[in-house]
Amino acid sequence: MRDKLLQLTDVLDFAFMSPLGFIDAWEKQEISWVGYGRVFAILSAFSLAVGTSYISPPYTSGYIFPIILSTFANFAILILLPTIFGSLIDYFAQSKQRTGKAIMLRDFGNVSLSLFMLYAPICMILQAIGFTGLAGAFFAMITMFGFYLFVCSRGVKYIHDLKDSDAIRYSSYALGLSFFYPFLFNFYMTSFILNFTL
Repeated sequence: MRDKLLQLTDVLDFAFMSPLGFIDAWEKQEISWVGYGRVFAILSAFSLAVGTSYISPPYTSGYIFPIILSTFANFAILILLPTIFGSLIDYFAQSKQRTGKAIMLRDFGNVSLSLFMLYAPICMILQAIGFTGLAGAFFAMITMFGFYLFVCSRGVKYIHDLKDSDAIRYSSYALGLSFFYPFLFNFYMTSFILNFTL
């Protein structure tokens, strides 16, 4: 158990502090990236559901069902997001004559999903300063996607050996396209709005 906990800190360190270390560890296949990605996705999905419920008072006895439903909906979205995101970035990077590394990008995106665990604390801070409702939740969500874009663009820069401007541009295109992908967008917005109506 202790080794798994230390490995978890290494995984988080690779995602946020040293993408070069992620590349080395990924090539050695010493860490179960998919397993950690699933753990981060479920925790992030729960954080998204709780944060959205918390920022939109009043709280009633029926708010548990939307949290459970939103957790499953968010989990479905967060599982698909890195796959689509990594594939799109890989497509853009291959236009610059880089080798394909879609699976590595997917695994890096899965690990970077741990950022979304900060959504509930951000919503709590916004609710404490009086920025509540749909506007507060939307602001927190845009903030989280901005952080995700920043972390993923750093990873893309080192994984594909790109310039900063190319990495940010490709990450922005890929995140925009994957967010507005009709299935993801409609399914996610349905769960997001459902949180406010139930």
